[in-house]
Amino acid sequence: MKETIGNVLLNLDYYDGEDAYSDGSIEDRLLEIVKTTPKEDYQKVILTEKSWPIFYHLSPERENILDWYEWKDDASVFEVGAGCGAISGVLCRNAKRVVANDLSKRRSTINAYKNQDASNLEIMVGNFNVVAEKMEERFDYVTLIGVLEYAKSYIGKDNPYPEYLEKINRLLKPGGKILIAIENRLGLKYFAGCREDHVGREFVGIEGYPGIDFVETFSKPELEQMLQENGFSKFKFYYPYPDYKFPAVIYSDEYLPKPGELRKNQRNFDADRITLFDEGKAFDGILKSGLFPVFSNSFLIEVEKRSKRMRKVLYTKFSRERRNEFQIMTRITEEDGIRRVWKLPLQKEGELHIRHMYENYRKLEHLYTYAGVQICPCELDEEKCALAFPFVEGESLETRISRHGKEKDFASLKKDYELLYQIIASAKGQKSFVETDAFCEVFGHPALKEGLAAAEISNIDMIPGNLLLDGEKVWVADYEWVFPFAVPIAFIYARSVFLQEAASALTKEEQEELYAIGGISMEEIPVYYHMEECFQEFAAGKGEPNALATFYGKLHRHNYPLSIWEKEKMMYPVVLTETAPEERELYYEDCFGLDEQKVMMLEKADADGELSLQLMQEGAVIKIRSLAGVCSDGKTERIAFSHNAELEIIDDYYFLGTPVLKFRNAGYEQIRIDYRIYYKGDGVTSQFIQYIRQNKDLRDELNGEIYRKGQLQAEIEAEKAALAHRKKNSRKRENRSSFWRKSWSGCASVRLCVWQIKCSM
Repeated sequence: MKETIGNVLLNLDYYDGEDAYSDGSIEDRLLEIVKTTPKEDYQKVILTEKSWPIFYHLSPERENILDWYEWKDDASVFEVGAGCGAISGVLCRNAKRVVANDLSKRRSTINAYKNQDASNLEIMVGNFNVVAEKMEERFDYVTLIGVLEYAKSYIGKDNPYPEYLEKINRLLKPGGKILIAIENRLGLKYFAGCREDHVGREFVGIEGYPGIDFVETFSKPELEQMLQENGFSKFKFYYPYPDYKFPAVIYSDEYLPKPGELRKNQRNFDADRITLFDEGKAFDGILKSGLFPVFSNSFLIEVEKRSKRMRKVLYTKFSRERRNEFQIMTRITEEDGIRRVWKLPLQKEGELHIRHMYENYRKLEHLYTYAGVQICPCELDEEKCALAFPFVEGESLETRISRHGKEKDFASLKKDYELLYQIIASAKGQKSFVETDAFCEVFGHPALKEGLAAAEISNIDMIPGNLLLDGEKVWVADYEWVFPFAVPIAFIYARSVFLQEAASALTKEEQEELYAIGGISMEEIPVYYHMEECFQEFAAGKGEPNALATFYGKLHRHNYPLSIWEKEKMMYPVVLTETAPEERELYYEDCFGLDEQKVMMLEKADADGELSLQLMQEGAVIKIRSLAGVCSDGKTERIAFSHNAELEIIDDYYFLGTPVLKFRNAGYEQIRIDYRIYYKGDGVTSQFIQYIRQNKDLRDELNGEIYRKGQLQAEIEAEKAALAHRKKNSRKRENRSSFWRKSWSGCASVRLCVWQIKCSM
């Protein structure tokens, strides 16, 4: 029996009429979504629903695991365990024929609707053992994406892998390949506190799955042994990061990560978790020890049926958190001992962006006059619309800056930034910056000071990570973001400072010295921050929900450090104190990383009085974009608020103690606050807080001194006034005394005269 859904053939010949497993009602919702929603709107649905299963099944991020892979021409693919079709779409785009198999008719129906435009897709519903036994067709590829770990469920033996892999092998053509994606049971995230993906318990995979007989994952040595024992001698391991489900980067043994690269460890879990240690720092130590392949969170394995030379893809990085027209893939390949770097569009709309990058090379080729600066050349592959660059060996300026920062060698760090500024400032065609419409579209309307230097062509990608140091040469390895209009050179330099972790760990005085190299005062930094935010919004799309980080922010996954986990309250309280007697205490997810944007939603209070919103229990530097009330009709209104911040710069608020916002509730259904925590607590934050306290203390001391001087002056003036008053009174008394003396003297003369007259009579 066969059905068609759109262009997809739904083959039910092997379906026994029952779905052996189901995720319940969520599958009904998934089916409803794929029936009624265009693919381009899935991201909006994901953010609206805030459901992990919907995100897991519908996010295009899932395709990253195979979207980079170089398939042979006219390839045929058999997809085992296709589920709801998270990977089927990328297979259909790259292969001539795709046969997908899944045990569940409901899931297969979701897959069919999700990929209904694919005329090369057939979905076989039924038990894999039955399908594989009767399948006569042979394929170039068989994919096991999140499937191998369930072999015990398929075969029903303690050691099902020889039989299972033999079934897979029979489906392959000569020279065919198996692509396996699976978790590493010894992945670092599981040691750090993430729950095992299939069982949902901490450490169960590390302990060897005691008492669990339906699923198991493996370490790298275990997988190598399994493949070798079953006749597969040719295989290649790749290391998806942070894991195979939502990989941002894919490494290989020939191109492993460098210390400092592995920092996206808050997005590799599907449930609340604890954090036993800093995974980023642990990864740095593992990398230095050469053990990353052992502790990678996931594996992707390319297994070849018979031995032959395999083309090597060494590294792949995805840039999906952007508008479709800016989404690209960066790939490093090796062929005949020659390495090349490729940039390819992830979406059809991205082809123009690739062509602009090629044009940028021609524009930048002779832009910089600083000695030794070389723009890395590129060639345009018209057929693939891909850019090919030579692989340049050398240490990046970012790596050098990071090293000098860790060594606390500020003198060397300063020299690094002096070199950076000299290169940026050597651009030809400089003139005084004039704001244009094209500039404002990308960078907003910043309040820039007059007379800033700017070149006619602006490469804002002149950041340390894109500059490779090769002896006396400085290679500009990437120039994706080049604009044909003036952008202040000071901004290009400023973003190179505040985007570096090493610079953010410096003292205020040291940061001032770095910015001063570019003639930038600390008062200008918020303006340049705002420009960077506008640029990021331009690249990602205003209001476009295509960022993985945005989903996690809305999903409110909790990641608790062990110290917090052990406490009675594992979240910081948000207290609404009303003028009415009632008091409510709500909670929000703590932000442990920097620059993580969160949206907090609070129940409306009963009273229509003044409310106090306590953001956390410690000092912090917070960007507060807006405080809004949600009305019953869904409309939002901005709410004016007061605060207890010691310092306010644009929308950045510097709190010495507990941040509190006060506002009035006008009967809103919800209160929303859009904010970003820059710094909080100890460490770097304390430097800011110390600076503010010192300012406050100095200000208080100055005010006190002014007050004391004022008091003293007042006392002096009062004393002067009193003295003047006393002098004045004294003069009055003296005058009166003189008068009476004169008067008395006159009276005495009169009396004497009278007496003399009387005597003469």
